Amino acid sequence: MRWTGRIRTWNGWIIGVNGRIKWVGKISRKNGQIIEWNGRIRTGNGRITGLNGQIKSIGQISRKNGEIIEWNGQIRTGNGRITGLNGQIKWVGKISGKNGKIMRWNGQIRTGNGRITGVNGQIKSIGRISRKTG
Repeated sequence: MRWTGRIRTWNGWIIGVNGRIKWVGKISRKNGQIIEWNGRIRTGNGRITGLNGQIKSIGQISRKNGEIIEWNGQIRTGNGRITGLNGQIKWVGKISGKNGKIMRWNGQIRTGNGRITGVNGQIKSIGRISRKTG
């Protein structure tokens, strides 16, 4: 997929070139921030939609220092939640404004049978996260 457009998010742009989506600018919210995000989001099937600060992706999402694989859900920057229906979440490395770390993260990552919550940059795992059952 060669998507070369851009999607307006909460207060930043998503730039896409040759199917690779790059987050540029600042994306902030009330209870936490994703600031100066310069990472990439790659999807396996090239289906990415964005509306009012919400990014919905189906397929594979990967980064250089971290991966979210087989992701079927949505990333919401407006309310600070990352939700998922199916797939395995593999968090490798850190995500920040400069090097990929999510700073002051107060949202949560949900899967079918588990939840990951984070407060002030710390991520805590609650329950189980399985690829087979979500």
